Amino acid sequence: MAGARRILVQVVRVLLVVGIFAALALGLPAGLTTLHAGPWLKQFGFGIDAFSYLLLASGALLLVAAVAGFRWLGPITTLRELGIVPIRLMAVFAGILSVAVMLAALSVTGRTILSHGAGPLIVMRLVYPVSDEILFRGFVFRQLRRWAVLPFWAAATLSSLLFGAGYFGQGAVHLSTLLIPAAAFGGGVLFCWLTERWDSIWPALVIHVGFNLVWQVFLLGDDTAGGAAANLARLAAVAAAIIATLVATSPSRRAAMNPQPAP
Repeated sequence: MAGARRILVQVVRVLLVVGIFAALALGLPAGLTTLHAGPWLKQFGFGIDAFSYLLLASGALLLVAAVAGFRWLGPITTLRELGIVPIRLMAVFAGILSVAVMLAALSVTGRTILSHGAGPLIVMRLVYPVSDEILFRGFVFRQLRRWAVLPFWAAATLSSLLFGAGYFGQGAVHLSTLLIPAAAFGGGVLFCWLTERWDSIWPALVIHVGFNLVWQVFLLGDDTAGGAAANLARLAAVAAAIIATLVATSPSRRAAMNPQPAP
């Protein structure tokens, strides 16, 4: 009886996490559009990108409110549950190292930096990745792990399937249509693993933002698939992130950083 009740509670919690995700990912943009938030912002002199900023800000606030509400947590504890605080400097450094490796690998190919408008660059390559990491890794993955108590691979798979589903239809041909969601799913699993190892969304956030900025600045492809040089550089960067994380979060390293008090 106790085992059946535990499973029922776990299923309810998983459904609640997925339900909140669906409400935010699907309902919030539709709701802001229905309220004519874009035209309303334009009346006050805001540019077309302001809608994306409003979407991110309102989504983040609703997400924090939702976690605080259904788990009865304070704001700081909620941010900790989402992996936003504390900001782990070594985790940030691991993300920066990964992006630096990607830049170094691309420099060998002789790629040149292309100029872009600041607005679209910030929206597409900064605002969206930040919102993705807070929603998919900070909320969906971490709440499935910490609240619904799913095993890592179950939580990572479900979170990454939801993440990859948003990439369907990006490719220009049928093969790309399938490969792009698959690549997004793989990236989602990697970001979940980084979040788990560091107990923070910051390494995944830095890498996601950095990769997207590099992709846009060097114009590596029209979609997530990219070409051979871009993917080799991306693989090198992923390897650097994995190696840095394994070294920095090894059991011996954790023991050295958190010594046990003398009896």
